[in-house]
Amino acid sequence: MHLPIDCSRSARSFVVCQPPENRVRSVMRTKCDKGTDNTPRELESAGSRDRSPGLESEETSFFLNSVPSILIGLDMKGRIRRWNTAAANIFGLQREEVLGMPLDSCGIDWRGGDIGAKLDRIRDLKGQIRWDDLVFEKEGSSRQLGFTIAYITPPHAATGELLIVGADVTARREAEAELRSNSA
Repeated sequence: MHLPIDCSRSARSFVVCQPPENRVRSVMRTKCDKGTDNTPRELESAGSRDRSPGLESEETSFFLNSVPSILIGLDMKGRIRRWNTAAANIFGLQREEVLGMPLDSCGIDWRGGDIGAKLDRIRDLKGQIRWDDLVFEKEGSSRQLGFTIAYITPPHAATGELLIVGADVTARREAEAELRSNSA
């Protein structure tokens, strides 16, 4: 965690809040390193050194599950490694049900596109694509998704992963179609 330090103040300490416990403690400032433009640089706080990896993992999970968009992480074989709450809500499948399974055969009733072929293309290109007309069936109705699928390389990883960010755009598409029909 990096904290900005105001070097213009004469105070010898500043306050650090550490979620999720919201503990507040004072940390001594030892130096203020100014950049070439005479503005303070960020210095690492002492508090970041004593954080446990488990706490960081909990915080990361909390943030990922708070995002209202679908976030799905896949390994290079297309198996699900990450699945946030929005994905669980939209697809009706809980994280525990899908982890380790290939996305194209995890129980989602895909319609209107070969998701496996798209994933293969991204792996080959090591880039990203936008897919705005992906359709799946849920509880007897067709739903439309807007996806961005990107190849990413996590820090310290030997191989890349695929990240899917998306949303259910069914309501938006229906509203657009209604506007077009009303204006015609």
